[in-house]
Amino acid sequence: MNDSLLIGLIGLTGTIVGAVLGFWGGLILERRRQKADTQRTKAVKLEELMSTLEEHKRDFDKIMTYGAEISFPRLSKLMIKASVYYPEFIDDIGNVNDRATMYSFAIKHNLVRHPQERANLKSEYDKAIQTLENNIKKRLPDLPHHQ
Repeated sequence: MNDSLLIGLIGLTGTIVGAVLGFWGGLILERRRQKADTQRTKAVKLEELMSTLEEHKRDFDKIMTYGAEISFPRLSKLMIKASVYYPEFIDDIGNVNDRATMYSFAIKHNLVRHPQERANLKSEYDKAIQTLENNIKKRLPDLPHHQ
């Protein structure tokens, strides 16, 4: 075989191998970037869930203290975010909503006659909140925090 032909084949082979490696390397890097972006987005949304839950708790205290209208828009916001990013929290959010509604409705309409009944309703609400908070906090260490 001619030396120039052999050199040409070696050069062509090197070019083909380089192109294939470059193509696959680019795909792998893009996939890793997308995965990192997804994790960052989920971390941000998880932190938003936690902060929205804190806002709901403050709203709920105001409603119960000052007798404002019975409405829990923060829980709707939590439900929407959870349905997109963390569907595993939907049942917990629904439970918080149910307990908040039962407690606030009973207080607003004087359906609670004894202090112990009021304490029981508040305790059920607090347990629902605590369960949701604990479940959210369990996920926080798994995700990178955004900068």
